[in-house]
Amino acid sequence: MPIVMGFLSLSVGICCLFFMSTSGVIHCLLNCALGSLFSYLTYATNTQPKRWKARIAIVGNVLHILLLVSTIVQGSLLLRANVEAGADNNEVHTSSTFSSMLDYYFEYAEFDEQSSVALRFRTSPPEKANISSVPFVSNEKARAARSGNEPGGTISANRERFTSIIASLSSISQDVSGTRRKGDGRIRAKSNSKAPANLDEEQSQSTPKIGVSSAIAQWGRSKNLPPSYNFSNEDRACATKAVANGVFGESVFKRLRSLLYWGLFCGYAARNIILPRQWLLSCEEACHFKMLNFSRFEHDSQKQTEQAMKFVKALQGMTKAEARFCIATATVAACRIEEMYLHHGVAAALCAALPLSFVLAIFCITCIVACYRKATNAPKVQSA
Repeated sequence: MPIVMGFLSLSVGICCLFFMSTSGVIHCLLNCALGSLFSYLTYATNTQPKRWKARIAIVGNVLHILLLVSTIVQGSLLLRANVEAGADNNEVHTSSTFSSMLDYYFEYAEFDEQSSVALRFRTSPPEKANISSVPFVSNEKARAARSGNEPGGTISANRERFTSIIASLSSISQDVSGTRRKGDGRIRAKSNSKAPANLDEEQSQSTPKIGVSSAIAQWGRSKNLPPSYNFSNEDRACATKAVANGVFGESVFKRLRSLLYWGLFCGYAARNIILPRQWLLSCEEACHFKMLNFSRFEHDSQKQTEQAMKFVKALQGMTKAEARFCIATATVAACRIEEMYLHHGVAAALCAALPLSFVLAIFCITCIVACYRKATNAPKVQSA
């Protein structure tokens, strides 16, 4: 039985790795390391029964049960969120405040599918937007949020802006797939339009300067194109597919929207071992995608409004270039997530981890009983 328990612990740990969350990674490490250790202690107690070994094995199995209970609880919460995020009628659950915030983020990034060159290098003044001139929640939307109804116009606006963004990224991926200059490795855009004379100055202005990482500082010194637009071949193909196939593009839009609303997006996009993607700007903190988790306040319009104000204030602290970096990377990440059906893989991992954890907990209880008998059976247990 201890050998089977060790195998099950490793299986649960591997399943937790596909939870696409920080807690999943933590549970993966704990289940693989501590689960195997506790299983070995039980095995050692059975092969060489001693009182102290039996006591340690009992404590180990109790801790293992607590770890499994934590895994079951966390897995259940994530499974519920993933099921809700994958529901066909997902748009019904989201609030108008969330839709307005997402629409404002799209607008703040200032994507324009008519000019990919301007999109790459332009930083329209002022760099910090004045939110008072952009009413993010109208009276009609506020009333709809309080009543729990989602205005279809807001979703349509989200969809239109997203379509414009994915089209812009598709054109960028074609323009920026150019050659690198030998020596300094600078990327030359293959655009037919002429680059502006003060290209380096504009590009330097549009480079993130918030010092989140040393790599971002290097962008400013080298004046290279923002790496958010240096997509892989798979990213380019996915963006092109989303533009050409309206049904797929719609599914990508819904996937991005639902994952953001339920607070799952950064887990899928930044802690993904299947499609690893480097976020030089933190997905949760620097890009503020964590603040779009409005599912926490689904039935409290007042807290939704407070969260919206915090989000707008945080967004005002970003430059346009940073916002474009975040939206561009998020859009491509959502496209790849939808293309690879990762949400189905996560659901399968969650569904596998829950019963395995339950069975393993039963085995732990059985081992506790067996070790207790060995610890109290003096004739069969040698004292240390």
